[in-house]
Amino acid sequence: MRVARTDLVGGIPAPLARELMRAYRHARPTSDIRHWVPSDPRPESEIAQSLADLGLLEHPCLSDDEEPWWQTTIAGNALAQASFRRPIKRATAERHLTAVIERAEEFNANPKYLVDIVQLAVFGSYLNPDVDQLGDLDLWVILKSRLPDDLDRGERTTRRLNYAYRTGRKFRQFMDVLTWADDEAVLYLRHQSPVINITRQDITEFAARWDVVYTLAEASNP
Repeated sequence: MRVARTDLVGGIPAPLARELMRAYRHARPTSDIRHWVPSDPRPESEIAQSLADLGLLEHPCLSDDEEPWWQTTIAGNALAQASFRRPIKRATAERHLTAVIERAEEFNANPKYLVDIVQLAVFGSYLNPDVDQLGDLDLWVILKSRLPDDLDRGERTTRRLNYAYRTGRKFRQFMDVLTWADDEAVLYLRHQSPVINITRQDITEFAARWDVVYTLAEASNP
C-alpha cells in the first residue's frame, strides 16, 4: 500500500494508523483502540467504524460482555506494513520474491519450527506487467501446524504457549503468545524488509488474480 507519512487515514495520522493496524492483525476489543490514539477526541467505536468504512477493519465477533472486537482486513494488513518509502522497481520486487521463496524452503527444512509454509502466492500490482513502479510486494501465505492431528484443543494450545514462552520474548497480549508460531513464519519470510507485505487471510474473495509461486509439496518433490 502506498501512503504518505503526512496522510490522514480515517482521521488518524498515517504513522499512528499503521501502528493500530499492526496491533489489530489479531482480533482485539474496541476499547483497545485508545491505546494507539489517546488524543483522538472521538469515541473508540466511531474511530473503529471510520476504519471499517475504509475497508481496513472488519468486525468478526463480540466478547462475552458483548463488546465488539475488530480485526484487520487484507487492506488493513497492507497498511500495517506500509513503509512510507518511495516505490520500488519491478526488478527489485523480483529479487525480493526470489529471496522469500528461498527463505520458505529454508524454514520448512528446519525441524525446530511449529508450522510449515504450505503455499506462497503473489497478488496485487506485481501481476500487472505494465506497472514498473510498485508500492510493495504483496504475498499470501498458507501455513499448517506441525502438531499431530490427534491432539485435542487443550493440548495444542498448551504446546503453542510453551513454544512461544521458550523464546523468552515479551508479548503484549495473550493472543500474541498463542499465534507466535504463525507470526514467526511470517517474520522469517519478511526478513525485516519494509517492502514485503504478507497476509495470512484468504484473498480469493477479494483479489481478482493471484499466482502461486511456491508450494511445500512441489518443493519436497522437485
